[in-house]
Parts: sequence; C-alpha cells; structure tokens
Amino acid sequence: MSSTKLKIGEELIFLSEKDVKLCIDMKKAIELCEEGELLTGLGEEVDDKFYLPIKGDLVFKPFAGYLKSKNIVATKIFTVAKNNINKDLPVSSSFGFIYDVNTLVPIAILEASWLTGIKVGASSAVAAKYLSKKNSSNIGIIGAGLQGRTHLAGLNEIFKIKEVKIADINKEARIRYVKEMSEKYKIDIINVDSIKKAVKGSDIVITVTTADEPLIKKEWIEPGMTIIKIGSYQELEYDVVTHVDKLIVDKWKFISHRTKEIIKLLDEEIITHKNVYAELPEIVAGKKSGRENDDESILCIALGHGADYVTIFSHIYHKALELGIGKKLNLFK
Repeated sequence: MSSTKLKIGEELIFLSEKDVKLCIDMKKAIELCEEGELLTGLGEEVDDKFYLPIKGDLVFKPFAGYLKSKNIVATKIFTVAKNNINKDLPVSSSFGFIYDVNTLVPIAILEASWLTGIKVGASSAVAAKYLSKKNSSNIGIIGAGLQGRTHLAGLNEIFKIKEVKIADINKEARIRYVKEMSEKYKIDIINVDSIKKAVKGSDIVITVTTADEPLIKKEWIEPGMTIIKIGSYQELEYDVVTHVDKLIVDKWKFISHRTKEIIKLLDEEIITHKNVYAELPEIVAGKKSGRENDDESILCIALGHGADYVTIFSHIYHKALELGIGKKLNLFK
C-alpha cells in the first residue's frame, strides 16, 4: 500500500495468504489466543455463530466476535464442500472480515484458510498449557492434515516434545506427515497403523479428523492423559466423555448443540451442563483450576469462538498497516 492510513468508510485493505503470513507466526498466535481466552473469562466477549446447511455436503459457517478492549468487530466465514475433492477444488475456504467498531464499516478482508489452521493449533496449545502435565512429552495426533501439522507446531511451542505418534486412515498421508514434520522439528515422529497405538502412552492426544465415528475408546484412556477434541464430528465413544475426571469445553453454548457426543448424552439425560467442570476461558482467567494433579484424565472439547479470532485479526490488521502491505480497495468507486 502507498499509505499506512485508511479512510474509514471509503476504502479497505485486502490481505492475501502471503500477506497474512508476514504478520503472524505460531508463537504470536498462541500469545493472542491466550489473551482472547483471558478476556473472555473476564466477561469481555460477545460472539455468536451459526451453521447453514446448503445441500448435501455443502455447509456455510459464519460467526462474529467482539471484544470491548479492541477497536474491531471480526467475522469469519468458513465453508465446507466435501465433494470438491473430486473437482480439484478446495474442500474448505475461509475469509475474515474486519469492521471498525465505531461505525461497523468494513476496513479489511483477509484470506483465512491457512490462518484458521494456525489459530486452531494455537488455541489447542493454550488449552494444553493449562490442562496437561507440565512435563508432557509424548503426543498422539489423529489426523495427518493441515490441522495435524499446526497442532504439532503449537504444542512444540509449549512443551519439550520427545515423540509424536501420527494416525490417519490414509497411509500415504501418514508417510508424508512423518517425512515433513520430522525434518522440520527434529522430533521422533512415528507412523502408527492404528488409533489405539497413537493414544496409548500419550500425554496429550489430539483429534483433528472428519471421521464422524467413534475413534477413541474409554479403555485406552490413562491417568494423567489430556485429550483435546476439535470440531463437531464424532471422534469419541460416548463413555469417554463420562469416564474422564474433568470435562472442559471452550464455549458451552456452541458445544451443547453442535458436538455429536454431547448432543446424544444430553438427549439421553446421561449428562447435563453440570457435568462440565469449566469453560476454558474461566480457567485461563483464574476463576477455576485447570489440571490439579498428574493423575487426572481431562477431556477438552473445542469448536472455537470469536475472541481468539478478534485478537488475531486485530493484530494482523495493525501489523499490515505498519508494514504497508495488502491491496487497498475503494468501497464506492
């Protein structure tokens, strides 16, 4: 851009994935997500999201978030079209929109597909920081895609990792993951041919799949283990939820009607909201304890909420202005 200032109401900036990557890395993303969780725990956040099924496997997922201490309102639109894999098109896409808080006029649009992976990995790293054993070193990851990569990147910022076991239904995806990630992080990464092998003996287990079937069994859960389940697809046997010592969620108002394990257990009156020990923001804000001993088994279910995106989008927007990057667009000309 030729100028680091924008005329609010007349122009905005568009930030490509390349631009976004110049503005943030995983370490910064973790710092910003932790700030977002803290501010939420202190009562600053206002956010909402909804899921709009279009037809078949087409899903449109917008949400909005606002933090009182920030000068922006942020929205993100995420789409899923599973059949695109047969059309040589992206299965998912994501764009962020930033608005001036005083006028609700748009001031920026940014490509957010890569950023979503970074944000989710960073949010899980924050959860693991508060919920996992301090000396956690063995990681089991279920899912060898982008999220499997960004979650390792996030955990690697928090823990001294010795071993990662990667499980995925796609053997070639596992092979690629091992080659790429072992070279990048110099960590012992093991290709395992079953989910059980990935789970057993792990301090932290991450599920990042679209399997939509029970992948993890109660019998595999060990004392001191932290399981972080991402997204609404079913990945746990139902009794995993009731078996662990502590059930943590990021936002109950989203989890309660989107996560299949929780929906079924609520419908059958096996659990109620009272079975949730805490929301993660409460723990980050110090209102509730996180892990209290090395023997607790803890399950954290996260769908994501607005605060983490608000802190990240705000940082990227101001960093882009500082660097003078992005394409300036006129709103009305």
